[in-house]
Amino acid sequence: MAAAVARGIPGGNRDGDAGPAGPPVGAALFREALAEIGDGVRSVAEADFRLLILGSGLPRPMFNAQLFDADGIFIATVDAWWQEAGVAAEIDSRAYHLAAEDADRTSDRHDELTAHGILPLHFPPKRIKTDASGVIRQLQSAIEKGLARPPLPITALPQAA
Repeated sequence: MAAAVARGIPGGNRDGDAGPAGPPVGAALFREALAEIGDGVRSVAEADFRLLILGSGLPRPMFNAQLFDADGIFIATVDAWWQEAGVAAEIDSRAYHLAAEDADRTSDRHDELTAHGILPLHFPPKRIKTDASGVIRQLQSAIEKGLARPPLPITALPQAA
């Protein structure tokens, strides 16, 4: 595909024929996968969460944001970040929290976020599928509360893909 684009061939055919009308089979899935990669999605659970958020009417967050305090010191990387509200969301999969050390790291990260005034929310992947409306309701409530206070002195950068 990249070679076809580089050669300027519309449909990817060597003779310049665009081929059958409409996009090739799977083009929409390919575009969605590229969008997920661009947003830094690293797992199926994060992809499901991203789709839920993008279809929810909530403001679009920065996905996989690296957060820094006012002095430029790294705080944490979060799965979703609403800058104006100071709200972070994390998808906490059991696969990454089975060992006590992993659970401790998650707890430490949560405490560090909270110490900086960030409102962190944690969702297990299963809940994204079984209680989507509850997830959105909690995010909406946290965003509203975050917007009612002064902005936090936090800088966010997208994580390099």
